[in-house]
Amino acid sequence: AAARRRDHKPCTADKLPAMTLADVEQAHAVSAVEVSKAQRLGQSGLSAAVNQSAAQPVTKLLLASSCDGQEAAFLVRLLLGNTGLQRSVVLRALAFAFALTVPPRPCGASATLKSYQNPEARQASVLAMERAVGRAHGEVGGSVERLLAALFANCPPHQFFGQCGPTCGTPLLPMTASWSADLECVLPRFTGSAVLVEEKYKGTRLQIHKKGEVIRFFGLDHKEFPAGENEALLSVARSLQNDC
Repeated sequence: AAARRRDHKPCTADKLPAMTLADVEQAHAVSAVEVSKAQRLGQSGLSAAVNQSAAQPVTKLLLASSCDGQEAAFLVRLLLGNTGLQRSVVLRALAFAFALTVPPRPCGASATLKSYQNPEARQASVLAMERAVGRAHGEVGGSVERLLAALFANCPPHQFFGQCGPTCGTPLLPMTASWSADLECVLPRFTGSAVLVEEKYKGTRLQIHKKGEVIRFFGLDHKEFPAGENEALLSVARSLQNDC
């Protein structure tokens, strides 16, 4: 498929490859089903035929990809289960898409561009949506369902806290500190802001959620951490029962 793609004529601006995210999702789903069939059939001749049918939707996608090879490379990484994209990049792209377009209704229809009074308003909305989506994703514990529900409801950035705010019993995604070896490069970023410096202690990151008399502990992997016979956690639980 890659060799045949190289033989294709370069794409022009008026005739771009007809490939959408829905096409990629459908091809991935069909291939997964066919591969599962092949695994159940073992090494038989029928298994080889099923494997060939599993490759067909992927081959069509590769042939429809852009001439520069970037889309084909991404598709291969996607099928291998490693897109190479950081989570922040995906969230930023998602925020930009919903800041610049109106979600389609019903789902499956084409989105329409949002209208803004001027470029400054559009830029402000894009930046606000980027901040809101990143914060919301962390506060809902990485729940894609809640995040997408707010986005498809055309929720503006300033209302994201109400739609995707933190809830007791749902662990928040931890913040990751950025490292720098040059203090002079870091300090200018905080110009005009109050700065609090504290020592970083080594240990286990733990979240404590309390609702009424129920106290729950969550570890770094977002799984509940049972207090059990841990005297330190039991002491914390007893203290919280009386203090808040």
